Amino acid sequence: HQFEVIGYPVSSEFYHIEDQELLKDLRKKWGVKEKEIPIFIVMGKHSTAASREIFDHLLHSNTDLPLKYLFICGKNNELKNELEKSLDEQDFSIAEKFSIQGCLSSKEMNEVMNISNMGISKAGASSVIEIMATQAFVLLMHSYPWEI
Repeated sequence: HQFEVIGYPVSSEFYHIEDQELLKDLRKKWGVKEKEIPIFIVMGKHSTAASREIFDHLLHSNTDLPLKYLFICGKNNELKNELEKSLDEQDFSIAEKFSIQGCLSSKEMNEVMNISNMGISKAGASSVIEIMATQAFVLLMHSYPWEI
C-alpha cells in the first residue's frame, strides 16, 4: 500500500491579498474608515453564545482606539437580530464601531479576513486553515465539543 500526505482541503477563495489598492477598496466596501482598526469576530456558520459574550464585552469596553468590530453571525439570524437590536439602543458613537453581518460567502470572508488587523474565531479545523491562507492574525477560542 502506498500513502500520500496531503494538506487539509481549503477553498481557493481563501488567499492573502497583497494589492494595496484592492485592500483600500475592500475597506470601503465593508464600511471601515481609513483610520479604523478592523477586527473580525466569527464563531462558525451557526455562530455561538460566545459571540454574544464577546459582543457584550466589546460593547461595554472603554477604549479610545478607533476600532471597528466586524461580527459575522453566519446562519444564526436570531443572534444577528439580537446584536442589531442592542446597537439600536446605543449612542451612535458606540454603535458605529460595530458592523453586524449574516452568512458570508467564502469570497466575502476572505475579504473581511484580509482587511482586518486581527480576528477572534473558534478553533475549528476549517476556520484555522482558512485564516492561515489569508495570513491574518487571530485569537482562537474554544471549539465545539465535537471539534476537540
